[in-house]
Amino acid sequence: MLMSIEKLRVVVAADKARVDDRLEVKTGIESGVAFQVSLSRVKISRINKEIVPQNPNIIFAMAALEHPGELNDFRGFIQKLRKKVPETTIIIQTPKLADHQRQRFFEAGANAWVDEEMPRELLTQALEKIVVGETVFETSIITRDRPPCSPR
Repeated sequence: MLMSIEKLRVVVAADKARVDDRLEVKTGIESGVAFQVSLSRVKISRINKEIVPQNPNIIFAMAALEHPGELNDFRGFIQKLRKKVPETTIIIQTPKLADHQRQRFFEAGANAWVDEEMPRELLTQALEKIVVGETVFETSIITRDRPPCSPR
């Protein structure tokens, strides 16, 4: 259980379209006593300046993916993150993605994908489970080790 661990360091990074959402996510995550949260942007230039010095346990990266090319840009950001912080859990939050698109993010280094429609109150519990390696049964979350649930 997380009781024996000091506060987990979380960096919430967002693209330009999701910058205003960062504070809401930060507030929701910080409601869990096990988290210390800082904010950044989804920009390669911010990795060494803001993200790596935080030595985060979790990076929660949010992207709207509203324009062509943003999928590849975000994937490149995840690849760079993985190289710089190989032991950090990287969780991405985007609109719905096709299975093959999510797979490309897992190949780039993401540990989990969260649907942007997931209720914020469930997010804290899910992050704790992902970090300690517990199975997450929430259908709004897909981890590298657990493919999407088939419809019932």
